[in-house]
Amino acid sequence: MKIRYFFTCLMLFSFLNINAQQVPEVQQSLITKITANWCSLCGTWGWTFHEDIIADNDDKAVILTAHYSGGLTSDVGAAFQTNFQANSQPRFIVGNQDQAVTSSTLEAKRAQIKDLVDANYASSPVANTGMDSHFDGTTLSIATKTRFFQATSGEYYLGLYILEDAVVATQSGISGNASHHSVLRASFSTDHFGQLIAIGEINSGMEIENTFSKNLDPMWNTSNIEVVAIIWKKQGDTYEFVNTNSTKELNSTSAKETIKAVSNMSINPTISATPPIVDLTVTGATNIQLDIFDQSGKLVSQVFKGKVQTGNHQFDLSNQPIGKGIYIARILSDQKETMAKKFIIQ
Repeated sequence: MKIRYFFTCLMLFSFLNINAQQVPEVQQSLITKITANWCSLCGTWGWTFHEDIIADNDDKAVILTAHYSGGLTSDVGAAFQTNFQANSQPRFIVGNQDQAVTSSTLEAKRAQIKDLVDANYASSPVANTGMDSHFDGTTLSIATKTRFFQATSGEYYLGLYILEDAVVATQSGISGNASHHSVLRASFSTDHFGQLIAIGEINSGMEIENTFSKNLDPMWNTSNIEVVAIIWKKQGDTYEFVNTNSTKELNSTSAKETIKAVSNMSINPTISATPPIVDLTVTGATNIQLDIFDQSGKLVSQVFKGKVQTGNHQFDLSNQPIGKGIYIARILSDQKETMAKKFIIQ
């Protein structure tokens, strides 16, 4: 049997029930302003153009500001700037494409971007993500469901991001403090472009459930927080935009929180000349399935399928039919929990 995809999720201490979750079959655009608060052009024609773009497209696009330098900089903002290869500011990026906006092309570029966003919105999406959220006053937990509406292939990632609107801070070109729009504050993942969710051939109708959590900075105004989900397709070293969705509801689910049956998964060592050992921490008796996939998404071996009890469990892969290469170890449980880790045999 061939399985050409695998799922991955970020480890949490708790997760949300997302069975009733809706995934919108809508194609939205991502518009990113690459900026810095010391940039005078960003606070003059760049500021006005940004507000015009918001007015034109806010209902059909996620529009964010990525500060890669200055007082509002963030690691994820710098990662976006690098990924989009934006070497100056202000730059306005639709998807991955720099729109080459200048002070002398504002009217034409405004119309061009609106036409592009409208055309994207009218198209059929390859995939999208729905979200449920829960905020306990400190930790924001997000449960996601990603659905592929079309058969496709490739290496797909899901990133979750926190935007804060109306951030009061200085801006060169503007007298006094300015109210900054939708500032990209943080990503939920240590890898700023998210979790690997699918690889290889992907069937229409495939769904992936993930859970994420993030402690919010107490200085952020939670009334102005927006959570953005972005699906990326990795091409070489570049993450290409696929689709996006967002929510401003920080308590949009009534589902009860439950403890994950499999609370931890690790591989030791992750790079070695011989097959590693998979370590699991199980917090409640459950049935699990441990599979090994190669880099193309092909099932190489089913290591274990059966019931495990509470406690620590180890699975030695030395007797599995795996040689040199890059592999994924994936766990599935009765609770539809998924964990996946990469390892390399040299």
